[in-house]
Amino acid sequence: MLPLLISMLIMLSMIGISAAALFNSTQSLATRVKSEEYVFEIKMLKKSVLALSTTITETHDEITTTYAALPVGTPNGDMNLLPAPIMKKKNVYNRDILYCPFGAKLSNTFTATVNGGPTVSYGIETRSLTKNNRTLDYVIGTAETNFSKIGVLGVIISPSYLAKEPLNCNDLIYSNETGSFTIDGGRVETITALEIEAVNL
Repeated sequence: MLPLLISMLIMLSMIGISAAALFNSTQSLATRVKSEEYVFEIKMLKKSVLALSTTITETHDEITTTYAALPVGTPNGDMNLLPAPIMKKKNVYNRDILYCPFGAKLSNTFTATVNGGPTVSYGIETRSLTKNNRTLDYVIGTAETNFSKIGVLGVIISPSYLAKEPLNCNDLIYSNETGSFTIDGGRVETITALEIEAVNL
């Protein structure tokens, strides 16, 4: 009887160890899948914002100039979220996705303000424009920024689950090695004037 009891205890221990290993493996897989979705998600959101982008043409003194323009976005307290036609405002970790659009031309005539996080706000010149039978307010001008100096007209920031929220558009770090922006506690996608012009040919 004792050997049978010992055999059953050993078998139950092995089942428990197997169940724990299976649980850990499942958790690891779920975490990896969510992480991959997090990376994919911000790239798809950039494509969605690019699809809403447009160009405007202005003529002054018989010189015609074309400017790239991004939609204003959706104000939400001290944050500016993605433009209204994009339904997704939170990422896979249920964090607000921050969106900071800038103007392609220099302006000091501001008609609205963008809140790029709790410590960042800036004036924008806007204009209502129609693209594909949808009228939206677009950013056509801002004061010069470090972003617009290098042709970046939009920043999308998706905080990670470890981020000390909220993040700011000014928290970005530029890497000369990779030629791209990063941020502690999140992922970044930038939108350049060239990308906007390319999708609006």
